[in-house]
Amino acid sequence: VNHILPWVANNDGKILDFGCGLGHVGYLISKETGRPVEYYDVRNYPYPPYGVEIKVFDGSTLACTDDEFDTALVVFVLQHVPDPETSLKEVVRVSKRYVLVCEDLMRSKNEMIIEAIKDAIANFFLPHMTLQYRIEKDWEKMFEEMGLTIEKKTYFRTKYIFNFKHVAWLLAV
Repeated sequence: VNHILPWVANNDGKILDFGCGLGHVGYLISKETGRPVEYYDVRNYPYPPYGVEIKVFDGSTLACTDDEFDTALVVFVLQHVPDPETSLKEVVRVSKRYVLVCEDLMRSKNEMIIEAIKDAIANFFLPHMTLQYRIEKDWEKMFEEMGLTIEKKTYFRTKYIFNFKHVAWLLAV
């Protein structure tokens, strides 16, 4: 979270962790900022961090009001949902200021095959993975078509079984 923490540290208000998995990202951000976080995923994973309560939803509609959250986290989620644009529209509906999106960085379609293999292994071939990869400029085109403004953007790397390259966007709603 070190790469995205400065983007949410100075804000206030409730955070949505959409597609939270175990909830580690939202938990660490809440711990560092004191901001309340609500965690949503399509399944209830075992062993989330202490105090994290994951709310299970149908993958399409969040049981939240419009503009309920100041900021939404969408961290390595859109590449794993059946329809990334529909999922992001639902997140935008419940967000009043920002949506923070992180995805694996791919600059060409050739990189997608390698990333898909690495991602499948790193995620233990979970059945919900739909591999909706897009290259960086295609994600940005989708954001623009949805009327979202890129406020900030950064690149970073992580190592979990493999080396991964990522891109993160802070989008103004």
